[in-house]
Amino acid sequence: MSMKMISLTFEKNIKLTEVFGYIFSPGTLIFGPFITLRMYRLSFQTKFFSNLYIPILSLILSSLFLFLSHYIVTDVDILNHNSLFINYKTAASFRYSHYFVSYISLALASLSGIPIDQVTSWFSVEVPRSMMNVACYWNIPMHIFFHKYVFQKLKENGRFTAILLTFVFSAMLHGFNFQLTAVLISIGINASVESKLRNRLSVMLNSCCKSRECLEGCNHYYRRYHLRTLILHLMIIPMMVDTR
Repeated sequence: MSMKMISLTFEKNIKLTEVFGYIFSPGTLIFGPFITLRMYRLSFQTKFFSNLYIPILSLILSSLFLFLSHYIVTDVDILNHNSLFINYKTAASFRYSHYFVSYISLALASLSGIPIDQVTSWFSVEVPRSMMNVACYWNIPMHIFFHKYVFQKLKENGRFTAILLTFVFSAMLHGFNFQLTAVLISIGINASVESKLRNRLSVMLNSCCKSRECLEGCNHYYRRYHLRTLILHLMIIPMMVDTR
């Protein structure tokens, strides 16, 4: 709701009834996700059964991740005999719970007519190309909000500063919980450093190893699925998440 109210400060010619309808939209009031005012307006033009496959598929995926989030914690005893497995179990349970809420929110938003087809991309988070991808695909509507209303406004102060302040602002919206703030800021710093590293390696090694995928027809000699490029990805990702 706070993100909706912030986004309204950049809008013009809004009626009071439209403001209340947008903020308290039933499809996004409980679980989200963030939607723009334009998406809310388009929801009145959407035919009810036009994209019924989206909520159906979302409910199936949410049920699957709900089962996995509880099953991993309570029933997989083999993961309790090693500290590494215990840490993995805790992290996996948290991620799967997030996917469950994300797909529930997608189903409810889609059923209310809002033109949205993706809230998270679990595969891009579980098998990430880069830390930047994790930050972008963890919560796509939230990423769009921060990129449009925060990052773009701060970009003139420098890319690194803009990224860091964007994650600080994200921590503010999450209530400045110490652990969450530390995680968000560390992700922001790591993603920024990794992006610069990948850009330099991409030029030096003539390889498609940037944080974001290259467009089709790029001039790199080693393309995205070349063995050399894949090895670079395998080397960089563990290096960025190593906490030792």
